[in-house]
Order: sequence, then structure tokens, then C-alpha cells
Amino acid sequence: MFTSTQVALMIIRTLISSLLSLLLLIVVVGTAAGCQPEDEVQATPSPDPDTEIPITTVSEDARAVFLDGLYAMEIGDQQTAQEHFQKAVSIDPDFTYAYVYLADVSFSPESFEKNLGKANETSSDKSEGEQLLAQIRKTYITNDAERRLELASRLTEAYPASAYAWVERGDVYNSRGEVDEAREAWKTASKHSSTLIVSNVRLSNSYTFSEPRDLDKAILFAQQAVAIQPEEAVLQVWLGDAYRGNGDLEEARRTYQKAVEVNAGYAPAHVKLGHVLSFLGSYDEARASYDQGVQQGRGVAKAQLANYRAFVALHEGNPEAAYDELSDVIVMIENMDLPVEEKTGVTFFTLNNQFLVAVHNDMIEEAEATITQRRLLSEEVEDRTVDATMKANISTDRLYWDGYLAAMSGNTEMARKAANDYYESVKDQTDPKRFENQHHLLGLAALIDGDGETAVRHLSKADPNNIGIRFQLAQAYELAGDIEASRKAYDDVARHNFNSVEYAIVRADAMKKRRV
Repeated sequence: MFTSTQVALMIIRTLISSLLSLLLLIVVVGTAAGCQPEDEVQATPSPDPDTEIPITTVSEDARAVFLDGLYAMEIGDQQTAQEHFQKAVSIDPDFTYAYVYLADVSFSPESFEKNLGKANETSSDKSEGEQLLAQIRKTYITNDAERRLELASRLTEAYPASAYAWVERGDVYNSRGEVDEAREAWKTASKHSSTLIVSNVRLSNSYTFSEPRDLDKAILFAQQAVAIQPEEAVLQVWLGDAYRGNGDLEEARRTYQKAVEVNAGYAPAHVKLGHVLSFLGSYDEARASYDQGVQQGRGVAKAQLANYRAFVALHEGNPEAAYDELSDVIVMIENMDLPVEEKTGVTFFTLNNQFLVAVHNDMIEEAEATITQRRLLSEEVEDRTVDATMKANISTDRLYWDGYLAAMSGNTEMARKAANDYYESVKDQTDPKRFENQHHLLGLAALIDGDGETAVRHLSKADPNNIGIRFQLAQAYELAGDIEASRKAYDDVARHNFNSVEYAIVRADAMKKRRV
């Protein structure tokens, strides 16, 4: 299960595969850790009450704070959004809509479950739209992707002129891997509101990161978002990402620097600048930029952003140093004065990164130690959750990571058993993407065993947006003797330009292969 994001990603990796697609919609390429929300009530415009999903609350202060959170979430500033939504529900504990989005920007499975529970508990006397939004989130726990689409369709039928309803429908399509349908829904959202930023952000990120990619369109939609709010650093960062995806590292560098000039306190701008500097080989400058980003980050975001600083060592060719630096990040998280559930997501993110660094550099002893630590944390999270399906999801997630370790350790029979157990666990779900991890394990086992044709067959059915899997698919094509397909795949990976741990691991090899 390679991600992004980009989160990207940076993207916080969630433990639960069924929640991943939802949370990645909000955490694209990295948590946005911007300025603290203001104490006073803000003046974010309210959506059109004649066409939009109602915002039901007894408090005008809660509504105003919620709208500021909605704006922050629109532009991709997840952490600021979370702080606003938390404040909104503290003012009005019966605020269903705020709980829905608070679940969306949760940093852990426990927080998602808790806030979703509150959304459903408080929704009985709310509008149809608010009830549907809460019910849609529930399907990410029950793994019922067909029900999810049915509910999203009902939402746009009930509110056909609602831009936010169409954004939601696009998000649901995207969670199902139906990229073309998602893009059309987001375009429909823009037609209903010419000043809507979120649809342009979604479209830009989709064309940047999801196959089939179109980097010219990615730049266009990012430019449209910037045109709506040109002094917003977050949007300058998305535009920089689009340039970076198009291979224009210098233009990306200039755009990230402009974001820093617009808001020097916006942490991801410094971090994205560090990404480009790493790719350009300016490692000392990259570390200095990452240090600025970590310094500006808040709470667990500091640890998340610190992961990317560790990747500089990977670009330098020193995986042992990267592993050790990620160990320091885990200690940082442990020492943070925050509730346990707030630390969960970033701890999994760091452990996943550390495992991948180790296992792809033949540091098997270290990989085993990391997976043991991850397994213990997973079991603790499972114990803290209530919903039976949520518990099953967490257990299924462990099958994948245990299978990954087995394959990379040479125990391909155990990897295949994990793949089969994974299949049995998810086969009755309705998510079209539910078998991707199974195919990855089977493809990886075949690759390790030297069976190129079987590896190609399975890896081509795994996550198409995962840069690590795409590199493994290139290796499989090469092993199978399909040199043309292999060179094309290696070239595609080499041009990726987004600093996930997977890319930091494979970038140098992909660039060498594209020259062969």
C-alpha cells in the first residue's frame, strides 16, 4: 500500500485501507500546516442558502467558525480546518455538519470513528443533505462502496444546484477509483459556483497524481484556483505541484518561493521547496528549507513534515542515515504533549516510511523491528476502536504489511498466503479497488521469484497511482523481456518528481534505467 500521499504526499497514511481513499481526498501530498485560526469570528462568505446543503446550527458564532473551516478545507489546509471545526462543535455540540468534516480531517482511525459517531448521533433532526453526508462517511467503515455511490447520487438529486454536493459526488467516485467520473463531477461543481476553489484544487491534484494524468490541465486548474484567491499561499503551493509534475522544477521552485513570500508561516511551502532542492541536488539547502517547515508546523504536523527531511539522506544514497533520522522522528512523536489518538496517524506514517526504507535496502533486521513496532501499535488501535468492521479493517491491514515483509525477505510462500488471507477478508466488500493490495503482494512475490509474466499480470492490477508499485511493474516488464514497456515505465517513474518515501527510494535507479 504505497501512498501519497502526498499526502505526495505528503499524505498521512491511515492504518485502515477503507478510510484511505477518503482521507487522501483531504490530505493530498501533505498536511497543510498553516497559520493558527483567529480568535475572533471571521467573515468567510456563506454558501448560497437557496441551492446549497443547509448548515444547521443554533449558534451564529459556530456557523462563522465552521465557514472558516470550510474555506480552509477547500484550499487544502487540513490542520487549520480541523481547528476551526473543533471550535465549532465546542460552541454547538449538536453541529452535525461540523462533525462530518471533523471526521474528514481526523488524524487517526479513532478520531474518525468518534467524530463520525457524533455526526450520526446528532443528525436525526437535521436536513436530508446533512444526514446523507454522515451516512456516506459511514460507508468508509462498512466498506460498502455501492451504498456510498447510491447516497452520493441521492445527494445531488436532492440538491442538484449545490456545488458542494457535486464535490462530494466527485470525492465518492474518486474513492472508488472512477477517475473520469470524479473529474466530471468536480467540473459540474465549478459550473454551479464560479468562485469555488475546492473543485479546481481537486481537479489540479487529480490530473497531477491520478492516471490518466494530464499535466497541462493540472496547471490550468491550479491557475484558476490561484486566480480566485491570488494571495493564498496554499494555492501557490498547489500550482507549484502542477509545475513540478510537468517536470518544470525551476518554475516549481519559483512558485514555492512565492508562496513563502506570501506567507512565511505556511509550513508546507518551505517543505515543498525542500523537495525541489533535493531533486536538484542542493541537499544542504533542502535541509535548511525542511527545518524552516518543521519549525513553522504545529502539533503532529511537525513530525509529519520532519519525515521529509529524512528523505534527503535517501537522495544522497544513505538509507541508514534516513532510517536513523526516522527513528528520531518517532521519539519526537512519543514526547509530544498530545492525546494518544492525535499521534496515531503520524506514527503509522513514520513507521511505514521507515519500513520501506529498510526493506528496499536489504536492511531486513531493521525492517522486521519496524514491522513489530507497527504491529503492536496496530493492535493497540484495534483495542481502542469500537466498531466491529473497523476492527476487522485494522486486522486486514496487518495482513498486507506482514505479507510485504515476507515477500521482501524471500519468503514468497508466506507472502502468497497473506495475499490469499487478504482476499478472503475483502472479497465480500463492494469497493472496486479492494483487491489492489492482494495483487500487489502476489505480483511482488512473483517478482522476487523471477516470474516476470506473473508479476506483470498482478502488478498491473495493483494501485496504478503508487509510484513504488509502478517501479516494480517496470522491473517486472524487464524481467518478462518486454523492453519497450519497461523503458517507458522507468521513464514514467523517473519523471514523477513527488517526494514520497517510495520515490526517494527508487528515483536514482529509475533515472539510471531510463538512460540504458
